[in-house]
Amino acid sequence: NWVGAWSPDGRQIAMLGEEPQGSTIGACVNCVISLISTVSGARRKLGSFPVFGAPQLAWSPDGKWIVAAGGPSAAGGSGIFVIPVDGGEPRRVALPKGQQRLGSPALARDGHRLAYMTCMATSGGPNCAVDVVELDDRLQPVSSTRRLVAGVVPGGLVWSPDGASVLYTMSPAPE
Repeated sequence: NWVGAWSPDGRQIAMLGEEPQGSTIGACVNCVISLISTVSGARRKLGSFPVFGAPQLAWSPDGKWIVAAGGPSAAGGSGIFVIPVDGGEPRRVALPKGQQRLGSPALARDGHRLAYMTCMATSGGPNCAVDVVELDDRLQPVSSTRRLVAGVVPGGLVWSPDGASVLYTMSPAPE
């Protein structure tokens, strides 16, 4: 399965998907991020990037960075990373604590707020929260992480167009 995200100018699509070796439940161990030109169809591999939870990519408003949640072997440890589109090493912007796993990064349209899932494995399955951190123009954190909601299941996140709200997935209550 592949997921994609349009660049802000509509000229590229960032694609995240599994390389042929297979995956494990809840993780995409052999994931690769590719950029596909919507003009020529040319494809360029940006790099391998293990992910946890719902695979999701986000573009910076200027189109210079892609935001992804990396697994334990990604760039020296897990967390949320910004990956330069023009090449270079990913830079971590959010670091999990203890046994936490971070996933589903979503940037507000202005690029100054990053929402993501913080999950812990529990006997009843993953228990997640939605956290937000403020970012500067270089996508560096400038605030402490703020918890928006706890007790949600892993899933996708998306900001409202005005950047005032974050929408997230919830499981229905058991009957």
